[in-house]
Amino acid sequence: MEGSNGLGRPFEKYAWLENIHWDKLVENPDRSRDNVSADVFPVTSVRGYKLYREAMKKVHPLGWGAAMYNLTPSPGYIWRAILEEKPYPVKAVFTQGSDPLLVFAQARKFCEAYLSDKLDLHVAVEQFMTPTAQLADYVLPSADWMERPHVKTMWNLIDHYSLGEQCVQPLFERRDDYQLWRDLGNRLGQQGYWPDTLEQMYDKFLEPSGMKYAEFMGKEEHWHLPAPVYRKWEQQGFATFSGKAELAPSIFEKLGVDPLPRYEEPPRSPLSTPKLAEEYPLILISGSRVKSFTHSCYRQIDGLRKAHPDPVVEVHPRTASRLGFKEGDWVYIETPEGKVKQKARLTAGIDPRVVNADGYWWYPERPGKAPRLFDIWESNINAIVPDEPGFCDYAGDNYFRALLCKVYKAE
Repeated sequence: MEGSNGLGRPFEKYAWLENIHWDKLVENPDRSRDNVSADVFPVTSVRGYKLYREAMKKVHPLGWGAAMYNLTPSPGYIWRAILEEKPYPVKAVFTQGSDPLLVFAQARKFCEAYLSDKLDLHVAVEQFMTPTAQLADYVLPSADWMERPHVKTMWNLIDHYSLGEQCVQPLFERRDDYQLWRDLGNRLGQQGYWPDTLEQMYDKFLEPSGMKYAEFMGKEEHWHLPAPVYRKWEQQGFATFSGKAELAPSIFEKLGVDPLPRYEEPPRSPLSTPKLAEEYPLILISGSRVKSFTHSCYRQIDGLRKAHPDPVVEVHPRTASRLGFKEGDWVYIETPEGKVKQKARLTAGIDPRVVNADGYWWYPERPGKAPRLFDIWESNINAIVPDEPGFCDYAGDNYFRALLCKVYKAE
């Protein structure tokens, strides 16, 4: 069988990296500090990113793939930098298409940070008023996907892109995100980097194709997908320091991170914390996907909400019987971080030792003003998920599986 991820290669007819200037984030001579979790999770630090770029430069001189997104700090260290001002104070937050009060572990801490006097400015860009946007100093209305031209690039992971046209003019004061960043960039001295419109920026991206955005949209097929190329390593080697496939990543070794995968018992489990498991005997899975929604989005859409009106926790029938509740009962799910309430759904398709709770739950129909914030603390499972360093992987991502909890009928 042919191998080597045949579609996985940099763009040939789309000048993405040439125009986003990603490396300027780390090459800026005025940059004096790394991200707030760099010392704890060096894989996602400026130092780590520079090592990725150095390792891949022979094969991908401009860079490629997921490495360009590896500057993201661990979420829990953002609220710590706001409240504790360590390793340095964070005084401003820009939230764009994200909802930290719902999607991150120990979400109450983000609420505390956003309400703190230590935060000077919070700007949110959203299509709907969300719990996080409710706490912002400024909420900027964003155009949706039908109100702007679009080119989808699959995060620069494969040589494929598809185009979509703007269907309608933005309603009210909504603007596409590009205009916001262009105006801000120009005010910060970046004139010349930002064409006047998003469509003109797409024209720059599409230059290698020999067509402008409008010409491409005039074609019958609005996408570019070349034939796969296999066995690429025979011509170019691998984008590693050794030029070979590294089963033990040398970058990890250079950063002081164990390069080999090893099994580790979860920080809280019947084996690692047997005393705690006596009080919290069930294994919690949180944040499972629901067909009606995407993460925390769309609960305010009546048709979608009708298909999934309440937060649901899946429990084995034998477990529910032992704990004294039945199908449709409201139950509390409790961890050492607190408790939330969801409706029980009984299913024999789950291990009797495990419960599976809906994630990202809020109630857009309820009052949004703090402290209620659409009652996000009533059913949002992420409010009671731990985010201490021991509950993160090597890149600082929180564990949302294999946690301990107890479940009992709500009053």
